[in-house]
Amino acid sequence: MNWDNDLQLETMGMLGWTHDLPKNMNQKKIFESILDYILEKNKNKLIKILEVGSFTGISLINIVKRIPNSIGLAIDAWNNYDEENNELFKNMSCVEKVFHENVKKSQLPITSMKGDSVEKLSELMKNGEKFDFIYIDGSHLLLDCYTDIVLSWQILNNGGIMAIDDYPYLKDVDVLKSPYEAVNHFLKKFGNQCKILSKTYRVFIEKN
Repeated sequence: MNWDNDLQLETMGMLGWTHDLPKNMNQKKIFESILDYILEKNKNKLIKILEVGSFTGISLINIVKRIPNSIGLAIDAWNNYDEENNELFKNMSCVEKVFHENVKKSQLPITSMKGDSVEKLSELMKNGEKFDFIYIDGSHLLLDCYTDIVLSWQILNNGGIMAIDDYPYLKDVDVLKSPYEAVNHFLKKFGNQCKILSKTYRVFIEKN
């Protein structure tokens, strides 16, 4: 197979995976089709979903809403950082508060782990945790992104699907600030362990 919101806080301008897309790209349809594929593959079991980099939680909420027999876990440090001169990124304590408000309003089975993604992913690995869908949308820095991908891969079930957001972000501006080569290197190293479902603005891969 190949594929090529009511809780949004409008005052913060934060939307989610159904909206934060370049124009003229059919990414919403791709994402929804893959979520439906995950549901169909796992309709008789509890589906465990992990999001690395959750921000206000809108993406994870939308994913869990679309897959009724799922539970979600968010990893985020909610640390201030500087990107695109966006003042929101410099007030992450407010963003963290909105995350918890959004999750509470959703009444969905979503929990969170606050901290550095490497530490939290390693903790999940040590505890033997496994997930059916992992959505990576954390740091865009090449080395950070590559580490998130590799560690997440270790806790992804066989047959599970991983999504990596913002694949081409800044790829022609500053390679060290882009996920682009992180994804490319991972696919080069681990390509025999996975199948690419879609590779456009987001990359979706299925683990053998």
